[in-house]
Amino acid sequence: MNGVRQQRQRLLWVDPPVVEGAPDDDSLDIRAGRSIAQVDQVPPGSAYRTTHGDDPLILVNAGGKITTFLAVCTHEGCPLGWNPNQHLIRCPCHGSAFDTAGRVVNGPARVPLTALQTIVERGEVLLVEPTR
Repeated sequence: MNGVRQQRQRLLWVDPPVVEGAPDDDSLDIRAGRSIAQVDQVPPGSAYRTTHGDDPLILVNAGGKITTFLAVCTHEGCPLGWNPNQHLIRCPCHGSAFDTAGRVVNGPARVPLTALQTIVERGEVLLVEPTR
């Protein structure tokens, strides 16, 4: 889980979009980073698992909008998967479930998933990262 903690210092979160440890002024520029998937790998109504460094990611396409989350359950850190029949992100360890917006719909998890900001450009899903 050390890799997840390190990513939280480098990646731009959404809802609201802030960077942990970032200065309060506008001296932080934002740039599109590494490609984490091709758009066709995440068709509408599906999800796609990948990694960024050591961190597992899950990309969900709900109604044509691709959202990216850390694929780690907020209950006890288990890896997450996708249930295509329920259209839910599920934890196999203790049964937590999250909707396509990362909100908890079934516990024991109480905290929503960590969303990462991405953009779609030229058929690729790009992770947005801060630059200094």
